[in-house]
Amino acid sequence: MDIIVEQTCTVKECLKAMLDAVGLEGDSWHLRILDWCYEVGEPLMDEDASLTELNISCGDSLVITPGQLPPKGYLNLSVWLLLGAGSDFASSTDGDFDHTNGGISEDMNAAGVPGATLRTLGKVEIPDEATLEDLKIQVLTLPALQCVCVPTPAFLRIWQLEGQRPTRILRGQQLTLRKLKVTSGTALCVQRLLSEEDLGLKEVLLRVQMAVPGEGRYFPSEELVWNAARDSSPGSLRSALAARYGLSPDALLLAKHQPDKHVWDAISSWSQQVSKRKKKKKTESLLGAPFHLKDGDTIGLKNLLVDSSRDFCTLDDLQGQQKLREEAEQRRKGAPSCEAAPERKASSSSKARKPEVALSINVGTFRYFFGPLKRLAAAGLHPPPPRVIWAGGRGLRRAVPGRLTQPATPACNNTLHPACNTTQQPAPSPPFILHLQRTNHVAIMVDAFCATWKLVDSQNFDEYMKELGVGFATRQVGNVTKPTIVISHEDERVVVKTQSTFKNTEVSGKLGEEFDETTADDRTVKSTFTMEGDNLVQVQKWDGKETKFVRELKDGKMVMTLTFGGVQAVRTYEKA
Repeated sequence: MDIIVEQTCTVKECLKAMLDAVGLEGDSWHLRILDWCYEVGEPLMDEDASLTELNISCGDSLVITPGQLPPKGYLNLSVWLLLGAGSDFASSTDGDFDHTNGGISEDMNAAGVPGATLRTLGKVEIPDEATLEDLKIQVLTLPALQCVCVPTPAFLRIWQLEGQRPTRILRGQQLTLRKLKVTSGTALCVQRLLSEEDLGLKEVLLRVQMAVPGEGRYFPSEELVWNAARDSSPGSLRSALAARYGLSPDALLLAKHQPDKHVWDAISSWSQQVSKRKKKKKTESLLGAPFHLKDGDTIGLKNLLVDSSRDFCTLDDLQGQQKLREEAEQRRKGAPSCEAAPERKASSSSKARKPEVALSINVGTFRYFFGPLKRLAAAGLHPPPPRVIWAGGRGLRRAVPGRLTQPATPACNNTLHPACNTTQQPAPSPPFILHLQRTNHVAIMVDAFCATWKLVDSQNFDEYMKELGVGFATRQVGNVTKPTIVISHEDERVVVKTQSTFKNTEVSGKLGEEFDETTADDRTVKSTFTMEGDNLVQVQKWDGKETKFVRELKDGKMVMTLTFGGVQAVRTYEKA
């Protein structure tokens, strides 16, 4: 239902007005905002703040949620139990009741973890300044875990849940929950271990499955802690697996499983083109594109000495792929209307044309050195256009000598003028040479932006993110984050790295050439870098939409103007 309140009213006053409108009583209620994809987001913690201060505008959706807000500075976390997947909790908790759910315990399958289930344990309320070790100790006080024996908190592993999938392991026993970016409402699941564990920041927990030769299935998965601190290349992972299973690295074939698509991506050492100018090869890292290995990923393993097949798919994968194709076919058939059928039939008879794309041509700046041409012009002689031969690449160019000719028609009949005296034939002039020197002016302009830039001022950025459709929680993070941007020019490619406590991104592309980009708010777009005058311009296009970033240099600062629709934001950076 719709309700009209003043923008200056507080969250508490807005909640009271909404409770009166729907006829609810009591104090055990709080408000949450509905994000752009209609999912219930973070609670509005500051009940004394006005709606304007929280950037809540007309048309936003608020949800009345049962339960009181935790005190300021406290986190309300839901806790689940991970059963299976190498944990021995199942034997310790069988027969236990879920004391937070009326004595009824419902298990759910854990996505991405074969044979594992999730069981709810309840909720914990803890300060955001508490450490990860404090959180583990408080989790052990839940009624469902009273009979479970855990020697030390290091025997517990805590995962962060997204949906029903364990996605991230919380690391650092003495790090606070605030530094670990744990927010109120986050779902966590606990897993008991058979030994103590203290993972480093660059240690990745992988689930490894060895293929059964010739049967299209796998042995039960095993956990592998891979240390990628020094070397995150495919060779490092292959060596770690070879040492684990006592095999030769050359006899192993690896692949990463994508459960959403039911496909396996083969992991091999890929070749790179090395710049002749820098003579330096970029580091191959499995933590970055295209694999992005993270905690909980499944790695398939084949021994080529006994299994020559390079197909990692199982029967379940083939059935999942078939199901995805059927769903895609149903969406394709259901998308067009019946009225569009004759038009679609007529258009199918003609040859399909490729979509038109813009053509961008970058031309260098040329400087001409004319030597004695002034004296030739004074004599009324004009050189023919030189036939220029380009050797390719950069630097000095050479031209084929031409011969001087007279004008086709005299400008006047003055016989005293050397060029117009038709009775006097000029002596043949010696050939001349025209030198052309090319300078890459575009590269020089791009190099002016190459530096490390730190954000010092931001205006109207929240309205810009709201126009893009960014959720409330992400906007709050974006408003307080001060990123560092590193711009460089490598092998004729513009490289822009954005580093922040929220997320690190990197994009690179040649001027005028379109490339794929995944933005910080997880949009998949087509981007293009261009130079418009002295400004470095980046355009992102997706789903028929377009946003534009214009970077310009003013008084030693980089001013970045972001435009989308009718909203414009300005962010100012200084050199770090």
